[in-house]
Amino acid sequence: MLALFNERATRLETQQKEHERINARYKNTIHDLEQSVIAEAERLQEEYERKVSSHEIALTQLQDQINQLIAEKRIVEDALETERVSNKEELKEQKKTVFHLEGDMKKLEDERSQLYRQNQSLMDAVDDLKARTRRLDQLEEENQKLHLEVQLLRREKETFENRLQEQVELAVLRERSTQQNKQ
Repeated sequence: MLALFNERATRLETQQKEHERINARYKNTIHDLEQSVIAEAERLQEEYERKVSSHEIALTQLQDQINQLIAEKRIVEDALETERVSNKEELKEQKKTVFHLEGDMKKLEDERSQLYRQNQSLMDAVDDLKARTRRLDQLEEENQKLHLEVQLLRREKETFENRLQEQVELAVLRERSTQQNKQ
């Protein structure tokens, strides 16, 4: 029994050592796992903080960009509003100019019509004057012809009167000579 007891004690001791060894290994493994988990947790915490910091920086940059875009949007909207008002005023001025130009064009068309009528009247007067000038030229030619005819007739008359006078004188001389011969 003692032998059995010793054998059993030896076996228990061996089991106890094996159990202690397993327990030590278990504790070492647990310790290593705990250290690994702590190290991984610290690494993850640092990475998280780095990412949070990076995201905060990116968020700040994005917020700055948004603020800048909002400011630029306001500037563009103000510029567009100013340009819209300016264009509205310019359009109003251009409409006034077009209205005045249309009025001027109407006046010019009326003046053109009046000038056309005056021109037509002048052309009619010029045509009338040309006709009168032609008639005057014809009358002057006729007058010159008549004047020449009158001069010719005067010369003929003078010639006729001179011949008549000569014939009268000759007749008187013959008559005298015949009377002298009868006496």
